[in-house]
Amino acid sequence: MIKFRVVQKCNLHSLTGVTSRRTAAKIFAEGLTEEEAIYIKDNLVSSGEEDVHIEKYEYISPEHRGLGRDPDLH
Repeated sequence: MIKFRVVQKCNLHSLTGVTSRRTAAKIFAEGLTEEEAIYIKDNLVSSGEEDVHIEKYEYISPEHRGLGRDPDLH
């Protein structure tokens, strides 16, 4: 199932003047539909937040991840 998250990415070295590919991401919300993500992003941008992006990702429920081990195999 495709879900969306609203994140703010910032360069870790932007204050020191050093260029770097490393970025930190602040997640505002995740597990959203596309319409919800657009609405939240628009609200954040209008309140003054910068570098806010929408990311698409594949959501896999915990039941289908296969977490844990199968005691019959050990």
